[in-house]
Amino acid sequence: MKKKKLICFFLILLSIYIYFHRSSYVTQYVWKQTSGSGLFGGGIVCFGENSSYNYQWPLIKRNGETVGVVLLCFNKRLIVFSLKDKGINFYMYC
Repeated sequence: MKKKKLICFFLILLSIYIYFHRSSYVTQYVWKQTSGSGLFGGGIVCFGENSSYNYQWPLIKRNGETVGVVLLCFNKRLIVFSLKDKGINFYMYC
């Protein structure tokens, strides 16, 4: 019984994680950096036709080159590991 509860809890967490990491959620906002070690994206990251950034779960690419990995996206917050800066950056949508 305890094992079933643990599996259900894990599946709920996994479904929340997948929901907030899907492309339609991340790409619908303009993300402004709130803190972090570097200036990944110059402080603002937006996705779309007029932007050089592209999101392919869980990677953020700029002009075809992978520049970051989305670690967590939840409740207006985006946490990205910058491959260029080798650090974690925090964003909030505008």
